[in-house]
Amino acid sequence: MGARGPKAKPLKEQASHGAWRAIAELKRQRRDKAAKEITANVEDLPRITKAMVLRDIKRLPGYDPQANWGRQKFWFDVDEAIGRITFFHEVITHCKGPRARQPFILEPWQRGFVANLFGWKRFDKKGKKVDKRRFREALLFIPRKNGKSPLTAGLLLCLLDMDHEPGAEIYGAASTFEQASFVFDYALGMVNNSEYLSSRYKPYKGQRKAIASLEDPLSVYKVISGEHGTKHGQNAYAAVIDELHVLPDRGLLDTIRTAFGARPEPLLICLTTSDYDRPDSPCNEKQDLAESTLRGDVIKPTFLPVIFKADPEDDWRKWSTVKKANPNLGVSVTEEYLREALAEAKRSVLFENEFKRLHLNLRTEQAVRFFELPQWEACIGEVNPVELRGKTSYAGLDLASTSDLTCLALVFPWEGGSYKVLLYTWLPEDAVHDKQNRAYQEHYHEWQRAGLVETTPGDMIDYGHIRQRIGEIATEYPIAELAVDRLFQGAQLASELQQDGFTVASMGQGYLSMAAPLNEVDRLYKAGLLEHGGNPVLRWCAANAEVKLGPDGKPLQYLKTKRKAKIDAVVTLTMAIGRAMLHAGEKPSRYSQGKGLRAI
Repeated sequence: MGARGPKAKPLKEQASHGAWRAIAELKRQRRDKAAKEITANVEDLPRITKAMVLRDIKRLPGYDPQANWGRQKFWFDVDEAIGRITFFHEVITHCKGPRARQPFILEPWQRGFVANLFGWKRFDKKGKKVDKRRFREALLFIPRKNGKSPLTAGLLLCLLDMDHEPGAEIYGAASTFEQASFVFDYALGMVNNSEYLSSRYKPYKGQRKAIASLEDPLSVYKVISGEHGTKHGQNAYAAVIDELHVLPDRGLLDTIRTAFGARPEPLLICLTTSDYDRPDSPCNEKQDLAESTLRGDVIKPTFLPVIFKADPEDDWRKWSTVKKANPNLGVSVTEEYLREALAEAKRSVLFENEFKRLHLNLRTEQAVRFFELPQWEACIGEVNPVELRGKTSYAGLDLASTSDLTCLALVFPWEGGSYKVLLYTWLPEDAVHDKQNRAYQEHYHEWQRAGLVETTPGDMIDYGHIRQRIGEIATEYPIAELAVDRLFQGAQLASELQQDGFTVASMGQGYLSMAAPLNEVDRLYKAGLLEHGGNPVLRWCAANAEVKLGPDGKPLQYLKTKRKAKIDAVVTLTMAIGRAMLHAGEKPSRYSQGKGLRAI
């Protein structure tokens, strides 16, 4: 008990009970502490000189700031460039990782980007210098982990605070609201870390993420996304689009650009990693424009193209190529991380394309070769059909109508979590002699003589014969469950097989059905647990197989990118593994002798 009443409770305890004054005071104390920590480092900030800036504007790969002017001329405001760089150094801080609360010291390439973007200005029609930016649009095309998100946040705050545009509507955009919020989180941390920014701006952290000016509430940085279509403001001043390669189409890009009409000095900045080679990609379109501008094929003096990437002729396996493409190596991306990623890409073709695209900024195909043949050959194992008689199997059936292979794959669960594989293949007799199959005729004749491929009369596969043969095969090798492609070719035969007493599972070829089995096949064959006996038909299809990868680099589904390349055998193998993995560890049931009654 104090002289004038009870002793006041500690601020933290008051705040835990919801006392708003205590909460506000704790926030103020944290800001003051952060400001002192930052101020303590100001003396160590690099001195930005005119000579330094004039060197930095020439650091961007392949970019000559005095080229691509056309008939126009521009002047460089070195003091403006120094002011923008100084804003980063003295006001913006890092807010995540080991450098949190430390000044955001721009790397030389970042100084070059910021100085070029803000320093170049225009002449008016009479040849007089005016304080209007040269650039209306910029592309920063740079590999992953090179600090795009914090740089984006700093650029947004720089536009909001230094441009002095009345009622500035500044957008931080991305494909999804969640993606756009990553950048907002950095900006929020930067505001909270800065006594200067926190005294001038109020963040809104709810579903409507924004940072608004306290002096001019109409000047605001807002988070938007492509998920909301074209329902955005119509008076945009500036916008930064993060991860352009994720945008499915031009919708968001066009919406923002058409909202610039009322502003005398708009600015659109796109930051991205390379996209896949796909049609209607806004990222690929913008990259092509940037490269054409750098070459001088296109004269677009208001567009700033900044590209960090390996060249197609570079050896992607060399460390020097990795260093060339990643300007922030050793700063925001560690050497250890990239060396491990490079080693993984060398080991696995599944990671090769992702490494090239994400870390070397090379445009790649969405399809990548699935099987590495040396590892496939290592899985030959011992497959004795006599030894497998009477053993329970799971099967996949892929049906063809004309020249394609019809395949039945049986997989037998074996010791140590492995599987043994038997493959049956059919072709129409005419397909073996068809001139359109000339590239494969030698294979077909050889496999027919070896008994690896059976033929049915005519130019179309005889489903009645296939039904009969499956019944005969099941008498030797009981089929617990049979997966059949749900497309129309298999519908009638699947119904007939079910009538014959088989447990039939309808299975699609899209990612919903195939992603999990594909990943299991990938695991099994790399671990040497998929014994295929060296079947040459299966090997041929494995060599042709390509897959589409998901965002995490894992296979989603097969892609038949070459019109005549056959992959039917590995498709049926994957279908069979898909059914087997659902029953892994189960004891054999009374249906395991091919007497199942249900359809899936």
